[in-house]
Amino acid sequence: MGDTTLAIDLGGTQIRVAVAGGGTLRGRVARATPADEGPDAVVTAIEEAARASLALAGLTSMPASVGIAAPGPLHGAKGVVFSPPNLKGWRNVPLTRELETRFGCPVFLIKDANAAAVAEHGMGAGRGADTLVYITVSTGIGGGLILGGRLFEGPDGTAGEVGHVTVDRHGPVCNCGNRGCLEAVASGTAIARLAAAGQAAGKLRLPPGSAVSAETVYAAAAQGNPGARALTEEVGFALGLACVGLVHLFNPERIILGGGLIHAGPLLLDPVRAVLERHAMPIPQSRVRLVTADLGEDVGLWGAALHAQAQVQGG
Repeated sequence: MGDTTLAIDLGGTQIRVAVAGGGTLRGRVARATPADEGPDAVVTAIEEAARASLALAGLTSMPASVGIAAPGPLHGAKGVVFSPPNLKGWRNVPLTRELETRFGCPVFLIKDANAAAVAEHGMGAGRGADTLVYITVSTGIGGGLILGGRLFEGPDGTAGEVGHVTVDRHGPVCNCGNRGCLEAVASGTAIARLAAAGQAAGKLRLPPGSAVSAETVYAAAAQGNPGARALTEEVGFALGLACVGLVHLFNPERIILGGGLIHAGPLLLDPVRAVLERHAMPIPQSRVRLVTADLGEDVGLWGAALHAQAQVQGG
């Protein structure tokens, strides 16, 4: 079937599957992730969604390979998912082995943020860059590294955890157990928590009837709400500090921001750019471009497919 690959994007709330080939995605299927039911239920749901996708695409057998993007931490080469916070009961789950048993073909596992980095590097906002950092800013914060034109995962598969870079040693406790991680102060979940605290303290007033969420905070900031503006500036400063560290460590050509919060546009990007300009050393600062991702919600599917195809072809 040539470069045809079954691509799977496993998330904490949704499983998305499509057949990738010829520059297109077909046979798209989306199912709710039974995250609270444990690994066996999730693997069964993945299999059911995969077979439904193949049928929609008109295929009667599995392609030569399957790529799956999943939440970290995980070890892609060993095919093991360690302990993703949004999947209940997952501890060292041999996901690749489980799926290969069901599918009867090679399965290649990649962390979701790494998949996004691979996809944006190959066919999105990172085309032409040999060195880049991808950061997803959404419910949580994750990252992926392309160094010298290749994905860098580290010896244990855990490289690129940008969300767990400490930006405030006195900050709130993160889900990982550390204090002041970027994810704890600048993710969608963190923004909602900070907004609720701001309302309770009388420092932030959202429009009556508004749910407390990152989206409503950015919407209020766009309308000139001073409390919301102050909060978005704080978030942008924290994200900018993390980017300064990444610029100094890796001298990237591009930092690509993806995830749901990039829809905030300049309200998110402008503070990050300002921090980079103010605090990054001149030479790497003059090299790096801060850009937004191109591939939208398909980024995980494309990354899973490209990763699987690369492994089949020898890395």
